[in-house]
Order: sequence, then structure tokens, then C-alpha cells
Amino acid sequence: YRTSAVLANGQIQSYPLHGRNDFLPNLKQIESRIAGQAKLMYVGFPNDPTGVVADHSFFRELIDFARRHNIIVCHDATQHFLTYDRVEAPSLLQTPGAMNVGIELFSLSVLPGGMFRDLGVAVGNPSALAAISQLTSHLHAPLLPGLLAAAAAEFPRLDRHVEAMVSRCGSQRDLMVSGLRDLGWHLPAPGGGPYVWLPVPPRYSSVRFSILLRKAGVFVVPGAYLGEYGEGYVRIAFNGDESQIREALDRIDRQMSRFRLRKRAFPAVSLA
Repeated sequence: YRTSAVLANGQIQSYPLHGRNDFLPNLKQIESRIAGQAKLMYVGFPNDPTGVVADHSFFRELIDFARRHNIIVCHDATQHFLTYDRVEAPSLLQTPGAMNVGIELFSLSVLPGGMFRDLGVAVGNPSALAAISQLTSHLHAPLLPGLLAAAAAEFPRLDRHVEAMVSRCGSQRDLMVSGLRDLGWHLPAPGGGPYVWLPVPPRYSSVRFSILLRKAGVFVVPGAYLGEYGEGYVRIAFNGDESQIREALDRIDRQMSRFRLRKRAFPAVSLA
């Protein structure tokens, strides 16, 4: 998000996602001066990296906020289909008034074969979509008609593809979360997405803890690399197969035992 804003000579204002607010933006804490100057606001659910799934109530509040301040909301819904425990991620555009102030970005990577991972769909406000179309016509080569036809042919089987993906990733999530709990974390399972937002042990920064795990051959992303409000966490993916996840958990276990961090009560994180 930052890169595109910088290339457009935009000014960036971050907003925090705190555990005490269930990792949702607290719109009431955004200064009216900043909201009045803003032209575009990015949100994304299921959220990367927290795994939080926003509900209809939050989207109603968000659309009301955008309408009052004349802001276009861009909802990154690339993980829209990847939710667990029979939770369905709502679309921003289901919210009354959203078409006037919002656009949504979806990914077709859920389709099988790997050839569709670079295809996406943008829907929403017509003026915003016209601007996107004009920009992409200058920056990207036209998509091959055969590729588009192949993607369209898979749409009738979309539910089947989504069910298979959710089943596979759900099992991987459960294995990763249960293993981390065994190592001492008080950790709820993420509601969506392919990541766990993991609190670091006491007296460790996110970068220092990432280096500790890297020495064991486990690569995670320090929360500090994902924004100024990400310190205190690391993002760990669970998109490997079962044997890889078990091996990663074993390596984390051995490394933490070596540094006498095993079986401590690590900070709790809320993903409600």
C-alpha cells in the first residue's frame, strides 16, 4: 500500500491495529483533521497479518466514516475465501452505500493449476474503477484471452475449489496453533488467512526473536517490518504440508529449550 501511495506522491498516515480493539481500526480515534484531508483508505480482511475477519457491523461503521469524510475505501479482499470454522467473510459491497465510496480487490489464486495466481478482480465505485482501468492500460500488457477464458470456465466449480482449499489450510492452521499452544502460547486460532500473528516472548523484540528462529531454520516476518504498530509480534505462515509444519514446530521447540524459553506463559493475543 505504501509503495503505490509514494509513487503517486501521496502523504501516508498510518492507523494502529491493537489487540485491545480486536485488531480492527478504531475509527473514532482517527483525528478529524486527518480524516478530512484523506482521499483513500486501505483496509484488508481477512487481515494480513492478524487473521481477523471483519463483520457487517464494522463495515457499516467504516462506510459511514468514509461518506462523512468523502474518502474512497479500498478493501483488499484477496483472502476473502480463506476463512475457517464456517465463518464467512462479508463483502464490503454488501454494506448499504458502499458502492458510492468503496472498491474491493479479489484474487483468483483460489482456482487450481497455479496459472491464475496473478489474476485479480476489482469491483465497486465506477469512477475509481475507471481510474484503475486507465492506469493498468499503461502499466500492464493485456491479459491473454485464453487465460481469461480458462479462468471463467472454472467459475462454476469455484465452491468446490474453495472447499478443498479451506479444508487443507484449516488442517494446517489447527496443527500450527495446537503446536504453538503446546509450547506455551495462549493463542486463539486465526479466523482467516494463511498466517498466525504470534506474540514474541518477554524481553524480545520482533526482530531479535525472528533472528533466534532463523538460526533454527524457521523463517518468520518480524512485526516491525509490517509497520510501526507491528512490534511485539511475528508473522508465521502455515501454508506448508503437515510434515513441514511439524518440523518447524520441533525446531522452534528445540531452539526455545536451548534459550530456556520453553513452557513459559507468553503474552495472550485476542482475535475475537
